[in-house]
Amino acid sequence: MQNFETLITCLPKKSKAILYKNGIIISTSRPPLFNYIAFIKRLDINEINSAITRFTPKILDNNQILVTTQEIFKMLMNQTSLKILHFEFKSNDDIPNIPFTAYPGGKDCLSKLSEFSCSSNIYPEFFYQISRICHNLQSLKINFKSFISKGLTELISVQKDLKYLDLNYCEGYSDESDLDYCESNLDGSDLDYCDCKLDDESQLLANIPNTLNKLHIFGRPCHMQLSFISKLSNLQELSLSFLKTNGLKDFEILQYATLPKLQILTFEIKCAAVVYLINFLENNGKNLKKLDLGKKKFFDNSLNLAISNFCTNLTSLRFTYSYKTLDSLKLILNGCEQLESMDILSSVNCRGCQDFILLEMIVEFSPKKFHELKVDMGSCVDQVIAFQWGFEPIFKCWANRVPCIPLSLTINSKLESEITMEESNVKVIEEFIKLGVIKEIKIFNDISWFC
Repeated sequence: MQNFETLITCLPKKSKAILYKNGIIISTSRPPLFNYIAFIKRLDINEINSAITRFTPKILDNNQILVTTQEIFKMLMNQTSLKILHFEFKSNDDIPNIPFTAYPGGKDCLSKLSEFSCSSNIYPEFFYQISRICHNLQSLKINFKSFISKGLTELISVQKDLKYLDLNYCEGYSDESDLDYCESNLDGSDLDYCDCKLDDESQLLANIPNTLNKLHIFGRPCHMQLSFISKLSNLQELSLSFLKTNGLKDFEILQYATLPKLQILTFEIKCAAVVYLINFLENNGKNLKKLDLGKKKFFDNSLNLAISNFCTNLTSLRFTYSYKTLDSLKLILNGCEQLESMDILSSVNCRGCQDFILLEMIVEFSPKKFHELKVDMGSCVDQVIAFQWGFEPIFKCWANRVPCIPLSLTINSKLESEITMEESNVKVIEEFIKLGVIKEIKIFNDISWFC
């Protein structure tokens, strides 16, 4: 409320008179001694819209809301030079059709914009206006709604140096059940979504410039084709969220693509099908620094072999292991000589000895630069306890490594109760920290990781 009141007090006299005349404010207060508006670099239009509708002293009708919004935008366009702009609304009814980019100072205000996030359903005139001004965006995030405005494609096509693109088809969905529901409603059968026309989406994707360094796609609908990624030869980071759809269809078209600068490949939830991922790694694995195979239980000896053969420069790896794949894990540890950290989800329930064997294997076979291990151990109390009692002999072996880089160890569990360390284990940890063998050990619950 205080921020909104500050905006009102900063309005010029003419704007305050308009608000007073329309019954929106009851007095025309003096402006503050300090010009706060000139220092605004980030603007979230949804926050302004919410502030107007929620925090005014009285309930405003639609015309009063429109008038207030216009006057605030006039002031902002005339007095600020924005770097970041967020233009997103919860529903179509919330979107005010205000040509604020045409207000005095609008061009100067937006000409240096570097980060822009928006809904796909904003009125086309806005996108056409901003396309004439903003040609040097570095970051663009699009939250797809019921349709795609025509001007959005033009905005993408005029960008000269776009580095980061985030395509979000499931805004507001946080857990997997919600995400599955979201994707089931974006499979081409949804009537509202069909109104956006699939060729509009294809044209939008076809106009993505080949300047991208980073691409993130979240909640991809079934009809979306990933073939456009093949042309992004400057891509360094690719993050894909495969949900309910079959990974075979998702990644098949990319399996033979060549992305010569790709360094980070992330599957946030479900990994692509093994046969296609292996082919992709054969073409692109040499330059990969980080590989994240997702949260789902996923393990395969043939994939481990491919990682050891094709991803020899990896520094970070996240994956799920099984006692059936422990032997092939040695191949990764031996083949990836630059490996520094691993984030591992255990698929073994109530087999703490298997996790102990995993730790032994990492101590014995991990490359010289390795120094960080995260293990997520499920919900079995015995498994977590057994793992703790193996600390001392493991740390002694780590102390004999040459060179001995202090180890950081994080243990997550899905236990509902808090994990407690035995006093003897705490003393062991403290001793090895003093000796410089261990950097830190964290043991905590992180249920969300398993969701």
